Amino acid sequence: MSDGRVPLKIDYPQACWPTSLAIIAWHGKKQFRNNQAKAIDFMLNFSGLHWEQKDSLTGHDTIIKGWPWIENTHSWVEPTSLAMIAIEIAYKSKHSRIKEAKKMLLNRQLTSGGWNYGNTILFGQQLRPMPESTGMALSALHKKIDKKFINKSLEYLQYKIRYLKTPFSLGWGLLGLGAWGLTPADKSSLIARCLEQQEVFGTYNTLQQSLLLIALASEKGLVQLVRENHNQT
Repeated sequence: MSDGRVPLKIDYPQACWPTSLAIIAWHGKKQFRNNQAKAIDFMLNFSGLHWEQKDSLTGHDTIIKGWPWIENTHSWVEPTSLAMIAIEIAYKSKHSRIKEAKKMLLNRQLTSGGWNYGNTILFGQQLRPMPESTGMALSALHKKIDKKFINKSLEYLQYKIRYLKTPFSLGWGLLGLGAWGLTPADKSSLIARCLEQQEVFGTYNTLQQSLLLIALASEKGLVQLVRENHNQT
């Protein structure tokens, strides 16, 4: 669109989270250089709704800015992680928005390790992590923090990866571990087992198959894979 966003549907511009995916897809393509530049500018000037917390219903700091799924809503882990990955791929990783988003992700990290969609404590209850959210967050934080700050999250995902049989969780789980040099030695077998689930549940869609293919091709995470592909072309 004219302001640089790439919405899910042209008649619903508020759902602009695909802008991050477009930035990644356009990277290194000369014919889309201007499109990518406009999209990056949009993302750097766009954020979720944030406010000073006056109650204790949630356990995270509601002031720290990240990115939302939908315009005029609160920031969450997955869209923030995707935005950070996209902006890093575009060589803007030192921007102030990335520094603040890093703080946001660390603030949303569960004390037991890992991340979920973005809440830590709700109504006094500690929430549980999810492998796909954890994989995205670990991918986004690569080379931005000391490993000691996410050791529990890495341990959680290393344990969980053995039991993941769905493409979204396994794909992002492998990418998150790969970004930190912890790709399982039996990665191919884990992906093959996941693909076998199609015999029970039906054929995976393009998104799911593509994510598994990216995880298979990547040894050091999504950012490294995109950059290597750019250098080769």
